[in-house]
Amino acid sequence: PDRLFCCRLKAPSEASYVEAFFAGPAIRKQIEEASRSAAGHQRISISDLKNFSILRPPLDEQTQIVRRIDELLSLADSLNGRICNAERRVELSSQAVLAKAFRGELAGHEAF
Repeated sequence: PDRLFCCRLKAPSEASYVEAFFAGPAIRKQIEEASRSAAGHQRISISDLKNFSILRPPLDEQTQIVRRIDELLSLADSLNGRICNAERRVELSSQAVLAKAFRGELAGHEAF
């Protein structure tokens, strides 16, 4: 929380790909292996970062990977929205059924 590293890419056109790569499991594993704990804080040095292995396919392939990631994240957002809407409808439906039950309005059931 008290340190921030900034780097300048040799090829700025790779920025979106590098950002996506740093969000993935391959780099996460390298970070976890290189980090050290001091006073309860995980730390990593710039020299460790310089030794990380970043898979860098050709630029056109990087562009396709980033586009596909964006598509999948958009799909996930859309599905999450649909799930939230369905959960709200179920909740409203459940509340409506309970309200009818308490009023004795459920068809085919006798009130106690």
